[in-house]
Amino acid sequence: MVSESTPHTQKKSLSSKVLGLNLVAVTGAILISISLGQKVSSEFGEGGFITYFSGIQLFILSHLCYKVFRLRSQSVKAPWRSSIAIWGIMSLGFSFLALDDLLMIHEWFDKVIHSIGQIEETGVTDRIDDLIVGLYGLIAIGLIVHYRHELKKYRKVGSYVVAGFVFLFLMVGIDALTNRDDILKLMFPSEMMRTVKTWDSVVEESFKVFSEAFFIVAAYRCYLRAQQSNPKTLNATANENIEAR
Repeated sequence: MVSESTPHTQKKSLSSKVLGLNLVAVTGAILISISLGQKVSSEFGEGGFITYFSGIQLFILSHLCYKVFRLRSQSVKAPWRSSIAIWGIMSLGFSFLALDDLLMIHEWFDKVIHSIGQIEETGVTDRIDDLIVGLYGLIAIGLIVHYRHELKKYRKVGSYVVAGFVFLFLMVGIDALTNRDDILKLMFPSEMMRTVKTWDSVVEESFKVFSEAFFIVAAYRCYLRAQQSNPKTLNATANENIEAR
């Protein structure tokens, strides 16, 4: 007897596939670096394999949010003036983050701030770019709170969203911690510093792509939910049921 897959099983399968793909990408980046005789973290730096992989995932997130926005807009006359606007905002936001990842926009902001403010680079000011990334996350949380009326329809994906933010802020924390050696010297003996500096970007970038992975699973499940509740989908299903009778 052939067993049919349930929606719950399909959702677990989606999570496993997306997270598994990210695990393969991270492992592959490490193996590529080792096979080329480079630092283990070489493919995790700016312009490395993981940078482009992250950019692709962010564009996927942007596309999924846009698809939800399109579906939800069909039942509202002015979507940008309603709570549905959050999906359009997130679509634009993820596209910006993808470009930021590929073009290093937040690093450019850091340099502009230092230049305009004539700020001397210190252990604190050198971490402005890390704070900017953290600010992105705080803005996202603020938008979620502001548009909670729309997003409460998708509360079942809450665990994935929380996991995504946890990995995001862990990434920011590690980036800020390892930006310079000043704090690390207080935490680790000198003989461990080389190991820490070898693997810091691997851990940091891995947290980033896994954060994106959790958000992708959440966004795709929101898309399925929006598709199921779409008036056109409901009418089509009702017509199929009538014809089946």
